[in-house]
Amino acid sequence: MNGSVLELSEYGFFLSASRGCLVLKTGKEVKKRIPFDLIHAVIVLARGTSFSHSLLCKLATHKIPLILCNSSFLPEAILTPTQSHYQQSGVHEKQALMPIPKKKQAWKAIIQAKLMNQAKVLELFGLNHKPLLLMAKKVKSGDLDNRESAGASRYWKILMGRDFTRDRNEPGINSCLNYGYTIIRASTIRAIYAAGLHPSFALHHKQSVNVFRLADDLMEPFRPLIDAIVYSIWIKDPYEELILDNNMKTRIVSLLHFKWKREEDKNSLDLFSHIMQITRDLAGIASGHKKQLSKPSLPSISAMKEFLKNTL
Repeated sequence: MNGSVLELSEYGFFLSASRGCLVLKTGKEVKKRIPFDLIHAVIVLARGTSFSHSLLCKLATHKIPLILCNSSFLPEAILTPTQSHYQQSGVHEKQALMPIPKKKQAWKAIIQAKLMNQAKVLELFGLNHKPLLLMAKKVKSGDLDNRESAGASRYWKILMGRDFTRDRNEPGINSCLNYGYTIIRASTIRAIYAAGLHPSFALHHKQSVNVFRLADDLMEPFRPLIDAIVYSIWIKDPYEELILDNNMKTRIVSLLHFKWKREEDKNSLDLFSHIMQITRDLAGIASGHKKQLSKPSLPSISAMKEFLKNTL
């Protein structure tokens, strides 16, 4: 158990539900009892894991994603609830009919936020962040010039060096990034259902086989948080390949409990609450109650430094 994420990477566990808890067994021996209210997501990597029907239903009731991953820590399947919001059907209808110009403006806000957050990560580590800030200013409606792709290419070269390739199927740094992004994706899926949105009605991503396209849209501005954690660990010994061990996973999952506030916020919020803000904004835009998406921003440089210091 890393923070509020239950990860199963060993063979032979059986999961069931009892008295408000997830029960983890090997054979007849109970290994753990974890209250559902404390679980953020369940990630399964090990083959030979089995589940009771009641457990699967309880996970859905509590809106806890069950994520089945492959050896590269990429999701192969995700179990999510079919009902999660009292106005779900109405929000879905309005979301499906959302005008294209509104979608394009929302996507513009997301990409601008992502580029600005990538710039903040570069600034955090004393690297040249100005090219990303310039790109953010030039993003057009719908990102017609594909500044996201150009920015990603520039960003990774500045952050990790010209020899680095972001390949989701590679080990080391890439597998650590995969794991972190899976955590954020799970949080975004939960937030989408909590806001009454449908995860397939995307703003930009168009893969027909991906039923969580909207999650992949809305999580974009938060990816740099994972980059910052992984880079801060890697830079201590860049000649040693990173290993996605329990220590690394614990550091990454600690992000779920990190709180910060934007300039317009009165209180500090955790990651899930920040993601909820963007999903509520989108639901408001679809319903006509809100004009634009507020841009999610990373914590201040000083707050990020303090957080990263505590994770090392």
